[in-house]
Amino acid sequence: MGQSLNREDIIASEMTDPQTQDWLCLNVALRESTKALAMCTHQRIAAFHRHAKKFIGHLPPCPNDSCSKNYEIVGQWCPACAEWRREIIQFCRKGYIDRIVWSRYSSSEWLTNPYEVARVLIPRAHKFYYKSNEFHEDIRYSLSYIENSISFDVPKDLVQKVWVVRNSFRRKGKMKITSKDLNKCVSCLIDLLEVPTIYTNKAVPPAVKKLRSINKVEESSCVIL
Repeated sequence: MGQSLNREDIIASEMTDPQTQDWLCLNVALRESTKALAMCTHQRIAAFHRHAKKFIGHLPPCPNDSCSKNYEIVGQWCPACAEWRREIIQFCRKGYIDRIVWSRYSSSEWLTNPYEVARVLIPRAHKFYYKSNEFHEDIRYSLSYIENSISFDVPKDLVQKVWVVRNSFRRKGKMKITSKDLNKCVSCLIDLLEVPTIYTNKAVPPAVKKLRSINKVEESSCVIL
């Protein structure tokens, strides 16, 4: 009879595979990048909300339980919801404005909840995304905000490259990656974090340092110092 490998043997064998080790390194790189970008995005969301409230905060609250959900014609919106909509549009990239489905959002909450405002720029975010661990575990929330907001001066092609890194990692069937692909992916993440409008956040430089410590050592596996 042939000797069958038990589960522990299979796992041990996989963990010694250089491509599996490189995949784990990419996991670390994505995790560190996601956490740093989340902190940066939180800061920008709060800053925009404070700015908008200076000009709109004096208006009476929405009397219609969110005009955005009840009226398709903006002319029927109350002054507060209409002004918040105007401020949000000014904060969006032009190519994104026409894609906004306003009825998905609760305009009556825009005055009190900065993350309901931010949700307009993160179209695939569920209502309580900012309270969940997902915001700090999946880079897609921050990428969506960066992609659709004028708050970050990030080249579009760079954002798209990071989307490719994120999507290929999430959808990959096997936990394996070549060292060449690992280096390309980590370089993309570093390039994004080093964009000046992102790098100025205090959470970002330590993350960049960690990403730079992920390297391929000759005749060894990826090392995280």
